Amino acid sequence: MTQEIKHTAGPWEISKEQYGTFIRFEGGYFLASVQEFAGDKKDQSVANAHLIASAPDLLEACEASHHAKSQAELDSAVKLIEKAIAKAKGGAV
Repeated sequence: MTQEIKHTAGPWEISKEQYGTFIRFEGGYFLASVQEFAGDKKDQSVANAHLIASAPDLLEACEASHHAKSQAELDSAVKLIEKAIAKAKGGAV
């Protein structure tokens, strides 16, 4: 049984702008902002944005893995997991 999602559907993307780092969804609409840290922690705020933006992808990958009923479905889920982890870490998707 699949529950209807209640959160804003993904994908969510990072938008680095003059006044900060934002998470946006389809159509460029604003979803959230990420606190910008100064100095040595500036990279941490970008990493936080990547992790937040990957949330829908990570949920989809977890659900696909949880509901896999065959090796082919599990293999497909593993690809989703790898892609979601890369996005969460700020890598290529």
